[in-house]
Amino acid sequence: MNDIKKIEDLIDDYATFADTRQADSQLALFTDDAKTVIYYPENPNNPQIIEGSKALLNGFSGLNQYEKTFHFIGQKKV
Repeated sequence: MNDIKKIEDLIDDYATFADTRQADSQLALFTDDAKTVIYYPENPNNPQIIEGSKALLNGFSGLNQYEKTFHFIGQKKV
């Protein structure tokens, strides 16, 4: 398996775990010291920074408030 395929699989797994509410599996895709940055259109100069496993898990679990979500993965090379 090449690196591009591994990255595509990782992205697909992230989306699947998010949309099926598997926050623990989603978290397992990240290192313990992971950090993610979320930019909001209404305030693009003040991003939210989420650091560490506990904060990431809380963020992923936040999707539980929605009945359904759908992550669309586009622009893949064929």
